Amino acid sequence: MVAVTDWNEHTVQLYQIGTGTSRTVKDDRIQNPAGVCGAQGRVFVASRSTDRVVEMTIQGEIVKCHDVGIRPYTISVSQDGGHIVVADDVWGDRTIKLFKMGYA
Repeated sequence: MVAVTDWNEHTVQLYQIGTGTSRTVKDDRIQNPAGVCGAQGRVFVASRSTDRVVEMTIQGEIVKCHDVGIRPYTISVSQDGGHIVVADDVWGDRTIKLFKMGYA
């Protein structure tokens, strides 16, 4: 699966490579999505204008929103899927936070 964000349309496009199908996820909880990554069968989206990381299934169902206390811009999940790193970049000042993940 490949996930791509569209900042202006406030959407996430999920492409299933094996089947050649795609799905567009549009939800009020996703605003100005920037970074996106996946682990453990989940997709994590940095929703910049809501100060949250949106967690969804690979089918596009939103299961949880994580308040991160910063305006997330980039995001990465550890190889074991147990931690997530979220970074912000506001006017050249960068904040990086590490979170332990508990899947919804």
